[in-house]
Amino acid sequence: MSVLVKGMKMPDSCAVCRFAGRGGYHMERVVCMFTGKNEDAGNVDRLSDCPLVALPDHHGRLGDLDALCEDLLERWSVAETRKEELIKAVMADVVTPIIACQPTIVEAEDNS
Repeated sequence: MSVLVKGMKMPDSCAVCRFAGRGGYHMERVVCMFTGKNEDAGNVDRLSDCPLVALPDHHGRLGDLDALCEDLLERWSVAETRKEELIKAVMADVVTPIIACQPTIVEAEDNS
């Protein structure tokens, strides 16, 4: 499971990240609380495997488009069974392709 921190801006570097601590003899190291890795505090970049992911500015609602597509496909099957050609055509040719081509903002998680 993931956590969204509302209102938090993506840090420019590990040195200014809220989720990093200081370590080392002279506190010259930055330690990531998620990965346990540490970097020199002077590092201006984020670690390559940083688990933080930024959401785009002004994004809309975040929903499960896969579940929506499944629901639409089921409704499409019902429309096909009932020979509702207009509904079938609109869903097959317009709605489902629009949803399917939307960009993924946050990847799905493996819940196994």
